[in-house]
Amino acid sequence: MISKIKNLKNNQGFMKYFKNTSILLIEKMFRLTILALVTIWIAKYLGPEDFGIYSYILSIVSIFLAFTTLGFDSILIKFFVLYKNKKQTILFTSFYLRLLFSSFLITVLLVLFFLVEQENSIFYYIVIASFATIFQSFWVLDFFFQSQILGRYVALANITTVLVSSAIKIIFIFLHKPLIYFIYMYIFDFGLLSFLLAYFYFIVYKKIDFKLLNKRIGVILLNRSWPLILSSISVILYMKMDQIMIQNMLGSYELGIYSAAIKIIEIWYFIPIIVSSSIFPMILNFKKISFEQYCIKLGKIFSLLFYISLIIILITIVLSPYIIDILFGVQFEQSAQVLIFYSWTCIFVFIGTAGNLWYITENLQLLSLFRSIIGLMINIILNLVLIPKYNLYGAAISTLISQIMVTYVLDFFSKKTRQLFFLKTKCLTFNIIRI
Repeated sequence: MISKIKNLKNNQGFMKYFKNTSILLIEKMFRLTILALVTIWIAKYLGPEDFGIYSYILSIVSIFLAFTTLGFDSILIKFFVLYKNKKQTILFTSFYLRLLFSSFLITVLLVLFFLVEQENSIFYYIVIASFATIFQSFWVLDFFFQSQILGRYVALANITTVLVSSAIKIIFIFLHKPLIYFIYMYIFDFGLLSFLLAYFYFIVYKKIDFKLLNKRIGVILLNRSWPLILSSISVILYMKMDQIMIQNMLGSYELGIYSAAIKIIEIWYFIPIIVSSSIFPMILNFKKISFEQYCIKLGKIFSLLFYISLIIILITIVLSPYIIDILFGVQFEQSAQVLIFYSWTCIFVFIGTAGNLWYITENLQLLSLFRSIIGLMINIILNLVLIPKYNLYGAAISTLISQIMVTYVLDFFSKKTRQLFFLKTKCLTFNIIRI
């Protein structure tokens, strides 16, 4: 074992990828933690009503962002690696396609605003925040740097952005600025990150050639990505539908209370992301060696994440009133009970994130899309039934049930994922049931 580790250390190619991946994982953990803490501070400052509006706006814009990425996030790195001689053309073609779709989206929103919704302040905020999609076009540079094993530039850009942005938001809080300032900061975050990525690209490659555009490559990219566009939109709708429906069925105040509880749980979501990202190469190697070993290793990852999620749930149940009071204040005290209900989603978010490794290694992207659509439909139906009866608790229960269905139960109904269902069953029953 020691000799293998020494051999890996002496392998320059492995160490280069290891350092690149480590930098990105550390950056992600740091960035998500800072973002969560600053968002909690913003929530405490704005109060339930305005924080509910803020959460609703970001939920709607996140759907726009899923559309304007065009599903490129999952395929660009692969294209950059496979077609090295055309990587610059691929880069700028994907940039122009994103810019085109973002411009189209904003044009539609502006037309709707001037024709129909000028009296609606929330719609005005949505139109303002949607300009972030323009800057997101530059984020193709993120995947370009990753493909060239230059993740340190991505990490530096992200960390600089989150530190500068967080400092300005804290200043706005001390200056008692209204909600619109934090909407502007949302656009600023995208703009600053885009500027930094473009700056680092110029530093490395000395020039930016915006004339590199290839229609044929554009058509190929869109043909490959259209299922991923649908998948991205269905996933984000599935994740945000509870908040959207609470806003429209109960109001901004209630959404603020609900969103505060969600933010506490979302702080922990970096754990399964980092674990899954770090062990993905190992899982692929075991798949090549032995299917049995592949299943055993994946089962151990499920068990690890399951026990971590149980610890988080136990801490949440015992300390939820104190957590809400310390972090958000007495105005959010209703969030404590919602937090207890919502904390149970941790189990299925954690094992669901690890379960996605199976879908990736087995090339089950279309099945994953189908699963997300089913989850969205279940979530909508349950929210329509349970929110009028149980208010915010109904939304939390709906999310929990839909998570159980999507990340666990639906795996049973396909031969391609039934073994995955059995692995999760073994984990969820503390290895008592052995299938």
